[in-house]
Amino acid sequence: DKIAEVGASFMLPECRKGGIFGEIASRVANYAFELELDGVYALSVTDHVATQKISEKYGRISTGVRVGSSPAIFVEGASHGDRTTTVLNYRQVASRQRRSIYAPEKYREIILYTYQCLNIEVALATPPANPAETDFQEHYFDFYHDVTWNRATINAAGGDTVCYKLHAITDILKQNKVDCILLSIDLESVYAPLLAQTACELGYFYSGVFPSSFKDGHDALQMQLLNGITVSPDNIVIYQQSAQDIFEFIKKEAPQVFRGNTEK
Repeated sequence: DKIAEVGASFMLPECRKGGIFGEIASRVANYAFELELDGVYALSVTDHVATQKISEKYGRISTGVRVGSSPAIFVEGASHGDRTTTVLNYRQVASRQRRSIYAPEKYREIILYTYQCLNIEVALATPPANPAETDFQEHYFDFYHDVTWNRATINAAGGDTVCYKLHAITDILKQNKVDCILLSIDLESVYAPLLAQTACELGYFYSGVFPSSFKDGHDALQMQLLNGITVSPDNIVIYQQSAQDIFEFIKKEAPQVFRGNTEK
C-alpha cells in the first residue's frame, strides 16, 4: 500500500511521562519518508486529546470524525455496549498533482475546506446530466463485516446498479444488528453525487474525506450509518480545529445520533 496507518500505542502507567511515546512518534513520522509512502494516517480516540495532539505535531490533519465507530473497550469507565468516537488524521507525504473530484453539492463546502486544511489542490468537476446511464467508468462494490467490533465497511463506485447493492447490503447489515457502517465513495468517480444522495436517503451522514484510500489510490468521501444507537457529545473531546468544524457539521446534519443534542 502507498498509504500506511500509524497504529496504536499502549504504555505502562509507570513508563508514562518519560518521553517514550513522543520518541516513537517522531521515528515513525520520519520512517514514512524513508518508505517513500504517498501518505500516512492515524485514528485517535476522543476520550482524551493526547494522540490527537501527536498527530498534529507530526503534520497529520484531522479530515474526518467517525462517530461511535468502535467499542469503548479501551476507554476507562466505559460500560458494556458503549461505543467510542475516533478522529481520522491524514498527512500527504508525497507531492501529488491536482485531481478532479465530483463533490456532492450538500458536502461541497466541507470537502473543499478539508482539502484546504491538507494543502491538497483539487478541481471540482461536473458530472454528466444522467451519470447513471453512462458506462464509461468502472463500477465497484465490496463490503466487510467485522463481527468482533460489530461494524461494517462498504466501498462503492458506480451508478444505479451500485445504488441498488448499497440499499440491499445496508438492509442486511441493519437486520443483523450491526451497530456502525462506514461507507467510502470514490470521489473521483462521476457517480459520487448519485451514490451520496442514495446514502443520505438510507440514513447515512457525513464522516469525512480520506485521500488516496480508495481503490487505485483515489480519494474517498466517507459517510456513516449508526443502527439504532446514539452517543453522548459530552463524551467526545476533539482537539484540532478542522475536526471541531467537521464534528459541528455532523451534529447539524445528524442530530438524531447524539443523546441530549438540542441543535436543530
